[in-house]
Amino acid sequence: MPWETQIRQDGAAQDASGFHVAITTKLSVEDIMAIGAQRRWRAVHCDRGGAFDLVELWIDNRFLVEVLPPEGSERYHAFYRPEVAGKMFAAPQPEEV
Repeated sequence: MPWETQIRQDGAAQDASGFHVAITTKLSVEDIMAIGAQRRWRAVHCDRGGAFDLVELWIDNRFLVEVLPPEGSERYHAFYRPEVAGKMFAAPQPEEV
């Protein structure tokens, strides 16, 4: 999917974990970014293909936690329903002749 290239890291590829988790929070984007800055963790505000936004918070600059602030969380839950996400992830159907 186009937004997958937005999951990014600094440093050598072997330094990053291949796993991640997404969580919701009541904190704002600015608050999440401040937590990252305070701990010197990479924190990037990202848009996932226009479907929803989140902050990539790289714990110890190695483990990705996708943190969804309130608005991003609302958009995420609206997107990940079968009638919405299912259309995006469905295999292309051959055109009727």
